[in-house]
Amino acid sequence: MRRLTLTMIAMKCWRLRSLTLAVILVATSAAWLTVRRPESAALAQMIRTGKLVAQVNNVPSHNRHYRASLRPELTAAGQIADWRVLIETPDGKAAARPTIVIHSWMPDAPSLLGDQPKAFYLADGAFRVDGLRFDRAGWWNVSVTISNVGVTDSLAFNLIVP
Repeated sequence: MRRLTLTMIAMKCWRLRSLTLAVILVATSAAWLTVRRPESAALAQMIRTGKLVAQVNNVPSHNRHYRASLRPELTAAGQIADWRVLIETPDGKAAARPTIVIHSWMPDAPSLLGDQPKAFYLADGAFRVDGLRFDRAGWWNVSVTISNVGVTDSLAFNLIVP
């Protein structure tokens, strides 16, 4: 009969710990990948009814050079078609053809970056934003860097998607 030595016991414990860790990682990954994604129509309805916790209207820039609003453009069926960003000066006038750069991310999950949306100038300080999606529940931050006539400033929109 074989006698158990300290080395054999340690090896068995190591294998058991490794197996336990692997099971925990698989279960955590499965839970993370199956997080409920909000439907576009449900998100649009929450925005219309004011039930979405968000800071998206008349948000001042960090140095108070601009104000901006983030608004969804809806289809006839109530789905979000795309987003609009409206840039104004502090006195409420449309900024004269500014340029903007947009990034989205989840502060609660910094390793999870959002999409890289593209902004297209329309007119009177309004931009159409393509590629901005909030496909996970949680806190989203949309940072906007605005440049116009040698003045650059930034601001952030914050949304909590249920």
